Amino acid sequence: MRQTQEISVVRLLLLIFVPTTLVTGTYVILGMVQTTVPSLLLLYLCATVILFPLEIGIILHASKQEYGKSSLRSAVSGQANLPWWKILLFGSLLFGFAGLMSLTVIASPIITCRYFPHAIA
Repeated sequence: MRQTQEISVVRLLLLIFVPTTLVTGTYVILGMVQTTVPSLLLLYLCATVILFPLEIGIILHASKQEYGKSSLRSAVSGQANLPWWKILLFGSLLFGFAGLMSLTVIASPIITCRYFPHAIA
């Protein structure tokens, strides 16, 4: 097994906060400029278009430095395989959670109209 390489605290903080700051800044600016896209959808779009490719790029760059070739396999090397029933359980729980979250987005205007009528402009 290969020895892992330590990185400095400053570099670690940059790897954490630069991508998230870019997404947050883009989300805030786009949220102020347009009002047609719901804010939660806008956040998901910003994360999908900006954060996901940036994080994949960071993983590929680290893999290139460590192993000499770009691969996502190095990100999951050394992980044990899960039994099929745990994968099914976790997948079902996450699917249920996603469904619950989508219901809250759908029900939010209904709840606002019914219980907070003064909040509607």
